Amino acid sequence: MFNGEVFRLMGLQIASIIGEAGLGKSQLKRELKESLSSEEILWIEGQCQSHTEHVAYSVFLSAINSLFGVTELDTTEKIKDKITNGIMELFGEDSGPDEEILPYVLHLMPVKLDDKQEEKIKYLQEDPEELQKQTFAAIKNILMQLVKRSPLVLALEDLHWIDEVSYELILFLMDNLTETPTLLLNVYRPEIYGDFGASDRLCQKIGVVAQEKFGDDKYTEVRLGRLPRDDMELILDSMLNLEETQDSRDLKDMILTKAEGNPFYLEEVIRKLIEDIVIQPEEGGNGYVIVGNIEDIDVPLGVQAVVRARIDRVRGTPKRTLQCASVIGRLFQRRILEYISPQDNNLDRDLDKLIDLELIDKLQNGSELEYNFLHILTYETAYDSIIVRRKRELHGLIGACLEEYYEAEIEAHLDHLAYHYRRSDKTDKAVNYLVAAGKKAQNLYSKSDAIDYYSNALRLIPQMSEDVLPMKMIAHEGLGDVYGLAGQFDSALNHYAEVLKDSQPPESTAVIHRKMGDIYRKKGDNAMAIEQYQAGLVELDDKVKSPEGARILTDIGYIYYLDGKYSEAIQMHNQALEAVEGTENYYVQALVYKNLGNVMFEHADFDQTIEYWEKSREILERFNAGIDLAKLYYNFGELYVRRGDNEKALFYFQLCLKEREKLGDVNGLITPYDGCGRIYRSMGEFDKALDFFEKGLEIAQRVGNARMIGIINHNIASMYLSWQKFEKAIEHQKLCLPIFEAQNLPKPLSYCFANIGLAHCELGNLDEAVEYQNKALEMGKQLDDPFFVSSVYHCIGRVYLKKQDYDRAIDYFHNALEISEDKEFLETSGESHRDIGKAYLGKGDIEEARTHLNKAVEFFEKLGNTSEIEKIK
Repeated sequence: MFNGEVFRLMGLQIASIIGEAGLGKSQLKRELKESLSSEEILWIEGQCQSHTEHVAYSVFLSAINSLFGVTELDTTEKIKDKITNGIMELFGEDSGPDEEILPYVLHLMPVKLDDKQEEKIKYLQEDPEELQKQTFAAIKNILMQLVKRSPLVLALEDLHWIDEVSYELILFLMDNLTETPTLLLNVYRPEIYGDFGASDRLCQKIGVVAQEKFGDDKYTEVRLGRLPRDDMELILDSMLNLEETQDSRDLKDMILTKAEGNPFYLEEVIRKLIEDIVIQPEEGGNGYVIVGNIEDIDVPLGVQAVVRARIDRVRGTPKRTLQCASVIGRLFQRRILEYISPQDNNLDRDLDKLIDLELIDKLQNGSELEYNFLHILTYETAYDSIIVRRKRELHGLIGACLEEYYEAEIEAHLDHLAYHYRRSDKTDKAVNYLVAAGKKAQNLYSKSDAIDYYSNALRLIPQMSEDVLPMKMIAHEGLGDVYGLAGQFDSALNHYAEVLKDSQPPESTAVIHRKMGDIYRKKGDNAMAIEQYQAGLVELDDKVKSPEGARILTDIGYIYYLDGKYSEAIQMHNQALEAVEGTENYYVQALVYKNLGNVMFEHADFDQTIEYWEKSREILERFNAGIDLAKLYYNFGELYVRRGDNEKALFYFQLCLKEREKLGDVNGLITPYDGCGRIYRSMGEFDKALDFFEKGLEIAQRVGNARMIGIINHNIASMYLSWQKFEKAIEHQKLCLPIFEAQNLPKPLSYCFANIGLAHCELGNLDEAVEYQNKALEMGKQLDDPFFVSSVYHCIGRVYLKKQDYDRAIDYFHNALEISEDKEFLETSGESHRDIGKAYLGKGDIEEARTHLNKAVEFFEKLGNTSEIEKIK
């Protein structure tokens, strides 16, 4: 039994109610809601519909509208006011929801953004994944704020029609609402497959993921099956109170035999018997009497058949009205129904008749009327009863009506227009709206939905009457973009190649070459990538110093950076910078500054790195580009690790951690936790270090990130080395060795060899120590990693120090010191001076020893490592 106290104690709970139409899913949901009505629990509902299966965020848009009281008939200004005021009231003005929440919610709505919001969304649309993550975070933050006031039930109905983005958002919320008093209630039918097919049931995957993540502790599944005859008989007796006679027994037996265990069948067949004047209410009583001949009674088999029979009994214009309404949707507006209905219909009379027959119900939203079908089966059966030609005609009329009524905010209704025109005989309209809806889905990072829209457009293009080339090119380019995002690189290249078959303006052709270059780079074929980028520059000719030229030059520079051609990389990025610096092309500016900083980092020119990264950071913070910002904060942390500035390194790792938490990026928390652990290890605060390492390791194991499991175990091993717990160090190193070998990660593997060698050295296994350290040194030189090479030289020196071969030890320590001081590696500089001092002590040269030990103290004071200072003293 759920109640407020249970919610608070158990945290997130996920429940699925699954059953065929008519088995009582909605009734069970209503009973749960009623049982919680006395509790201080907020209940929010969202609903999918058949025409929203390819509409990104559809079920959450429904829930947000429900939360803030938005209706279909609200003006765009009223929608914006309701959502803005609701969010500001929920968070309070001081918490900055206008920056962190509002832009990402409002851009999903049919409203006009203010200039600042528009600028932010336009920037983030350059990277649809970034925009999606910010939108997910905004919706999560709304729910997190709500549960501060009371426990929450988020009831999502008809998820058999869920779209891809809503599905991914549900999984995201599972990871981020774990400790909150929330019930995520999923309601769906198992027999509806939709466009995804039986093998890709997103609604069923929700339960599979929940079970895998949480088990029975947090996941409950209620499967409603067909009821046994005894239970059906009890329900029928309560609904159909007949005098006990042979006729009544025969009638009930006939009903139960054909009901197939579906309770909704009982409701519908009783209505049919009343409409057929087989039974009628008993005068002065609360029961029924049989007034027809039992032998003449036609009781249909199954719930669909009885619903069909009831609809067939509706004659004349009311039946036509019911059918017209079903083409609009389960929920329909009177004004749209009036637009598509024949002129001779008396619409109000027909609607009243359908209400009397309990087929539809009236809803009042503001000044206009809406209606809905009382049961999903009535809606579906009415739609199925229309002949194909008439359906296509009605879908076309609805499309025309939507164009007329929503002319001012047509962008918000692209999905709806594409849905109706796609099912009409208006091919030109269908293609135009399918392409537009595809672009909208692409911008929302709804990959499978965009593919569906674009693919259907291409399928219909041969039937168009107007010039097909523009739509064909847009659809092929869109499919190339989306397949690229989805990692289906060969399909992406094929669609881009289709675009190049037809003549286009040089700038457009250059864009396609750049995009093909991006795909080849992602495939790891840098030579082909450069070839495509160069082809793009040729197309631009004298317009190289344009925004598109800057993009291509940046991409070429990035390839050179990846190939280690740093001078060429700098040249390309500087040319790109000349084209965009001082313009409003902020996305490319941020990219160029970041990449130039990366090159300088590889050169260990940290001052120049900081200068470029700070310029990139300023742009990223302005537009709240959280993913890139978190990566940049982490890179700053690594830079200050190299510089030995633990305070600044910790500051930036914590900024990265905060940004990842804000985004709800659970997997992204692993690396900053690891970074903080490494800093505390360097400072000698091993208990704090272990706490951060274990937090990162727990997430890595939970999400199955094998690479980070290996890296964190390696860093724990390094910490135990510093802690002088050498057996524990070897234990953790053995956990990560096979991971690095299996994943072919030479850099971590080289570090692994170094740590094993160091542990053997401390345990007195000196020959094994030299063997492993030499393996590490060879790999470090191949990787051109000065920091690592310096550390390994130092470690080999320590082995010879233990062997009391002081001259060889001093030689290796000086090799380490030369690199460390040149590159300003404070920690290894201090360690080298410390151990050179120890070697001179071994040789009996007290003055040289004192000189180096004092220098070591200076370095460790800069690092704040009081533990090492005490050891030296």
